[in-house]
Amino acid sequence: MKTLEIVPYARVYGPAGRFGQYFPPVVAATASKEIETLQCYMIGVVGLGSLLLKLPLGRAGVVLFPGILPTKPLPDAIKLAENLESPLLLVAGHHRAGPGDTTEAYYSASNVQAELGYFGQLKLPFLSQGFASRTAAQAAWTAELVEEHKLEALVIMAASAHLYPRAFGTLLQALNRRGRRIPLIPVPHPMNPFVRNVPCWSNSPEENTASRCSQVEFHGGDHQRVLDYSSRADPEVASLDDLTAYGLWLAEHPFFAD
Repeated sequence: MKTLEIVPYARVYGPAGRFGQYFPPVVAATASKEIETLQCYMIGVVGLGSLLLKLPLGRAGVVLFPGILPTKPLPDAIKLAENLESPLLLVAGHHRAGPGDTTEAYYSASNVQAELGYFGQLKLPFLSQGFASRTAAQAAWTAELVEEHKLEALVIMAASAHLYPRAFGTLLQALNRRGRRIPLIPVPHPMNPFVRNVPCWSNSPEENTASRCSQVEFHGGDHQRVLDYSSRADPEVASLDDLTAYGLWLAEHPFFAD
């Protein structure tokens, strides 16, 4: 059985590191210099998740960012929304939900309604995006609906490897672009991050089975994207400075001020 190898960051993310194939040469050469920033970012985002326990009932919407998951995530998102007495459940799109793809049916409005039916007479307002080409498209759709429905707070659920920090940072940036600042609380989809159950990107079922990785290992690829997307002229991911300013604002929010 394969075992997870825990090695120093500098060796993992250097040009010859285990995840070196995810990094362009220039980024790979400088990744070790940026890793402390990413660590601070992740610690900040993970810590914000603890504020879930302080959210008042009936005030926070829930958004599910689908991803490469071994299990169907809708039931857990519905349970979270029910426990929070959420005014709205948002199901963002999936880039694999194209014509003929089984995920298209799973994330359709009719199937979300069917999943809600499994919970008895639960009547939870919801909206489903269906298809999204990438995380930025999910975030833009979500930010628009946050504004349209005047949501006071939002809980984002995604796979841990994607949530910390890229999905959270992308949604925070989309809200910033609209001038919307609300409590945004990250909650990972419940799964063991050390179990190798994430398929690779291959269309071959055999290769997907043989090349599965854990959320911890898969996270390496998103590190590069965060470095790239947050440094663009028109960044898609909020910077560490943006996150810090947001966290300090959140500390003074009436929901959480002690």
